[in-house]
Amino acid sequence: MNKELTTIKKIPPGGNLASRSVDFLIRSFMALFIKQKNINKLFFAIAKKLNRLFDITSAVLVVRSIQNGHLKVIAIKKENYSREGLALTLPDRDSLLYRVFRKASLHIENITGSFSGNFIEKKLLLDEGARILAICPITSNESVSGLLCLASPSPAAFDLFEQGVLDSTLNQLGTIMAGTAGKLEL
Repeated sequence: MNKELTTIKKIPPGGNLASRSVDFLIRSFMALFIKQKNINKLFFAIAKKLNRLFDITSAVLVVRSIQNGHLKVIAIKKENYSREGLALTLPDRDSLLYRVFRKASLHIENITGSFSGNFIEKKLLLDEGARILAICPITSNESVSGLLCLASPSPAAFDLFEQGVLDSTLNQLGTIMAGTAGKLEL
């Protein structure tokens, strides 16, 4: 598949094609939320749709445990690997994910140099060739319930994220996560 045609970074910002692509993406996400209420299935469907436009090599879903407040990885999607049903507790020492969770705002990091998280986060979030990382808070009623972590080899892959292109999707996902938090039993 030609990556040039599938990444928004190749489309000039503000261009008509970029606007149509973003509008289509948002409509397709909303259709997902109507059909699907399972958090893991939603995560994999969202990761697949995001990959079509942003060249995603790694996607990780992190939630906050209602039992002890720790962050836990519950699903991972990489190019040749996917896993759900996890409950991997993340260490909070030197943790980028805990910092982003507490700050409750989008974090985009160029990772061609050093990585600002701990060793475990680096192994979970980054693949060989990843050049940029986006950590997106998933919110519901102004409260953060999780994080959607994405990596890409395309340096400008997440430029549109700063303009809020995923905000409504993350809020919808947060609402579903809040409604099913007890069922996760983490």
